[in-house]
Amino acid sequence: MKKIDYASLYTLRSDGRYMGFWHELDRYDKPTGKRHAIYDRDPERLYHKIQEKETPQRRTLKQVAGEWEEIHRDEVAPRTWMNYAPHLESIVSLYGDIPVADLTAFDVSQDLQAAKARGLGHTVVNARRSIWNGIFDYAIGKRDIPYNPALSVKLPKGLKKGRRTVPPDDVLNAIIGDAYDMDFGFIPFFLLCTGVRRSEALHRLKTDIVTKTWEMTIPSSKTEAGIRTVPIIEPLRDPLQAWMDAHPGPWLFPYIAYNKRRGTFMSDSN
Repeated sequence: MKKIDYASLYTLRSDGRYMGFWHELDRYDKPTGKRHAIYDRDPERLYHKIQEKETPQRRTLKQVAGEWEEIHRDEVAPRTWMNYAPHLESIVSLYGDIPVADLTAFDVSQDLQAAKARGLGHTVVNARRSIWNGIFDYAIGKRDIPYNPALSVKLPKGLKKGRRTVPPDDVLNAIIGDAYDMDFGFIPFFLLCTGVRRSEALHRLKTDIVTKTWEMTIPSSKTEAGIRTVPIIEPLRDPLQAWMDAHPGPWLFPYIAYNKRRGTFMSDSN
C-alpha cells in the first residue's frame, strides 16, 4: 500500500504548523457549506483530526432514549411510568446500539409484532408504541432525525383486549346493601356508581368532589394537563356525603389497610 504524503495535503504556515479545513455537517449528515480551519505541526495527526471532525456523529437509540427518559418521566404519573419502564428497558436492550437515524417503521412494526407474540395485550402494546413515538419525537427536536417513523406504524391486528363485566345480581345487591358501611362497604359502592378504577378512587382528594354540581374531577393518568369529569349519580350522593363527614382529612379515602385480626378493612383515620 502506497504511503500517504500527509504534508502535501496541507499548507505549511510560517509558524511551522500545517493548516487544513474540515467541513461542517448537520445532524442529518449533510454538508452545511461551512468550513473551519484547523492546525497541527504533525500533518498525519492533522489528517486524523479532520477525519474525526468530518465523521458523522450519529447518536444511538440508547443515547437519545436516555435523554428522553430524564425529561419524560417527570411529565407522567409515577404509576404510568412504572408501566413504561420495563418496555423502555426492553427496547433499549434490543435496539440501543443502533443509530436512531437508521431505525425505520419496519423495526417498530417488528418490535410490536414480537410483543404480540409474547402474549401482550392491546393496552401494553399500545404503550410500547407510545414509547417509540416519544423517543422519535424527542430525536426530531434534537435534529437527530428529520421525521418520526413510528407515526406510520399501526398496532398489530388481533391484540387481546381486557373487558369489564357486570357483577352477578347477588353481588350487586350485596354492594348496594353495604353502601352505608363505614368500614369498607362504601368503597365498592362508590366504584360501582362512578365506574372509576380503584387506584383513581384511592388517590382522590375531597376537593375533587364538587357537591354544587355533583361531579368529580380526575386528572389524566397519562399527563397532568388532562382532566376528566365524572358525574356523581343521585344514589351515591347521600352515602358519599356521609362518608366524607365520617372521615376527616383531605383525602376522600384515607389509606385503607386490611386488618387480618378483625377480618375487615380499616381506614387510618379511625
